[in-house]
Amino acid sequence: MTILSDFCIKQLEQKPHIGNYFQRVPNKLWHLEMARQAGLDIPDMLITTHKAEAQDFVKKHPSVINKSIKDSFTGTFEGVYYYNHTERVSTWWWS
Repeated sequence: MTILSDFCIKQLEQKPHIGNYFQRVPNKLWHLEMARQAGLDIPDMLITTHKAEAQDFVKKHPSVINKSIKDSFTGTFEGVYYYNHTERVSTWWWS
């Protein structure tokens, strides 16, 4: 079955696609860039650790989300379940 699977994967790799079957950790930023290169509309984005830059970005864009650039983290610590997720940025964020 490996020979057939390898053949199918090689055939699919020759077709236009986004992502890579063999890449274990997806890179969201690279996927966005590939989508942009393919002609898809990609919203403006900002990657920063500076509060002032984030505030300026929110002032420029009426609707902003906060999203991890890595795969989601989930885990339990001292009985509390933690996870990161996509969330709309609101004014409470600046407090």
